[in-house]
Amino acid sequence: MSGVEQIDEFWAPRTCFLPPIPELEAAVDLLNDAANAILAGDRERARTRLREANMPVVHAFAARIMGPWDVFIHRRRQIERPTELTKVPNRKPDQSVETAVFARDGWRCRYCGMRVVLPNVRKVLMNTFPDVVCWSGKDKDRHAVFYALSAVADHVVPHTLGGDSGVDNLVTTCQCCNYGKGDRLLAEVGLIDPRTRPPVVDTWDGLGRLLLAPKS
Repeated sequence: MSGVEQIDEFWAPRTCFLPPIPELEAAVDLLNDAANAILAGDRERARTRLREANMPVVHAFAARIMGPWDVFIHRRRQIERPTELTKVPNRKPDQSVETAVFARDGWRCRYCGMRVVLPNVRKVLMNTFPDVVCWSGKDKDRHAVFYALSAVADHVVPHTLGGDSGVDNLVTTCQCCNYGKGDRLLAEVGLIDPRTRPPVVDTWDGLGRLLLAPKS
């Protein structure tokens, strides 16, 4: 393969930073079973599934994207950025807007397609199973599923570059894809605009059913 072909392949548009590994789906399935167990009153099964979902391979995958610079993952190209910016207030979307975006997108990352988990669900599970669901200040100690797949409403056009916080400029992302993109334009990191693909909407709810369950 020639050098030019290698360069073209390197800069080919992509949908996400790394293709999801099968263990990510398996971990979410375990989390889903844990939620079902909680709602059925089987806390021990839930605890077991949450522990099983904390897979080192999932944590290692996420750490590749959210860790040290890797040119093949975090590739960036120089493009002309806008210089005359209109300052847009309120970087963080209103809760109602964020909720609408997550629902519209089927609680899936619009970049990599993975099912994501609502941050408030993580908080509920932390309070219920503090011995299993850890979310400390150190990445290495965080539960793998939530470290990789916590839901974020991402600005497609970054807020720092004049992007607003309306539903048309927001997409659901996992923690990994949100971190990888940062405050950069899609063209800078070689990502295809996820809004050109329809969202996948099925029965996945981001485990929001745990937030609706009566508190015991």
